[in-house]
Amino acid sequence: MNETAKNSLGILLLNGPSSAGKSTLAAHLRDRLEAAGIPSAVVSIDDHMALAEGERIYEDDVYEIMPGMCGAIGQALRRGEAVIVDHVITSERIYGLLLEAAAGHPLRKVLVRCSPEILRERELRRGDRHIGSAEESARYLFPREGYDLIVDSGTQTPEQAAAAITASFFGGACGRWFLMKEMRQDSSTVAWNALGDEWLELARTGESRLCFIMPHMLEYMGDVQGQKILDLGCGEGGYSRELAKRGARLVSVDCSAKAIGYAAALAEEEGLSIEHLVRNSGDLFDIAAERFDVVLCSMMLMDCEDFDGTLREAYRVLKPGGRLFASVLHPCFDGNKETGIGRQGLGDERCAVVMNYFEPKVWEAPLNKGTIPVIWRHRTLEDYVKAFLRAGFTIVDLNEPRATEEQARSSTALSFLRRIPLYLYWQLKK
Repeated sequence: MNETAKNSLGILLLNGPSSAGKSTLAAHLRDRLEAAGIPSAVVSIDDHMALAEGERIYEDDVYEIMPGMCGAIGQALRRGEAVIVDHVITSERIYGLLLEAAAGHPLRKVLVRCSPEILRERELRRGDRHIGSAEESARYLFPREGYDLIVDSGTQTPEQAAAAITASFFGGACGRWFLMKEMRQDSSTVAWNALGDEWLELARTGESRLCFIMPHMLEYMGDVQGQKILDLGCGEGGYSRELAKRGARLVSVDCSAKAIGYAAALAEEEGLSIEHLVRNSGDLFDIAAERFDVVLCSMMLMDCEDFDGTLREAYRVLKPGGRLFASVLHPCFDGNKETGIGRQGLGDERCAVVMNYFEPKVWEAPLNKGTIPVIWRHRTLEDYVKAFLRAGFTIVDLNEPRATEEQARSSTALSFLRRIPLYLYWQLKK
């Protein structure tokens, strides 16, 4: 490997149909990298393709401009810049030329997509493209799969998409950012990424989460002023933003790039300094050992496939004496509703019915009020305790929060928590 490739910041390919918003996204990415002190350059198909208004673009036209684009990519790499490539690749031979230009350098591929309706609307609004070329390019886009990340410019703002991309592929090391290895995929990461907007909406509006789970956890954690906290499985980032407002220094991690993009954008809007990263909880690569005073795992340990790996990683990144605060669905009172631990009755008379405490351990079903199936996992009290001990933790406290009478009067869902502890809180110490 030559010296240029060895020290390369790499190439980030934004591939998608015409009018998908890639140029705007590339500009936001360049601004984010420049603000972090990372030299960067954008190499765009629009800068190399000379078209008359309304002229159609053919595959041969794009192939002919590739030597110029590849030359620009090479020049930027030799200057030590991270290269953002804004492209519409519609054939294997065009993609092959890009791979040749990227040989020996880190390459991450992002698919930028949106609905046909939005493509048509943007194409008409632009007025400088042959009408229908955007949808046509979407049909012939190459490659069709194998992307490291997919962003939807129809549902994500450029700021959210840029935040998701930088969190996925860039991270801090000695004050410098660099293109990173891919997140490890497993059944949990696939399922939660598939939820997308639905989970964000449920998280923003869920009564139990907003009125019971979060308030109790924040009280349980106590004074966090000046503490370094890892919010592991941060979702839409609500805990991180609140803890940052209380004086903590936050790193927020989730396996969902969409959730991270949303969380990072909200943190920026509120002027909060929070580092956001896309990671599998069982592989927190490039996060230093003994970095945090606290690891927070709110309602996520029952979801991760690699439970032992997640606990090992949490233990690794905690300082000696550091604490892990976790909340989970109480395994004695929640499980598979059909054959495990279900419900009987309505309203204030609703009860938990244990049909089988031990099985099933894994199943698919939508979240409450959701429509998209996600993987659920049931772990027994024994499973939790033995896993905590295997990882090296000491169990400091266990809490089964109960709804107050005022909370119980406010809704049927919370009145259930007056009689049955649906959530179990742990405090562990390294």
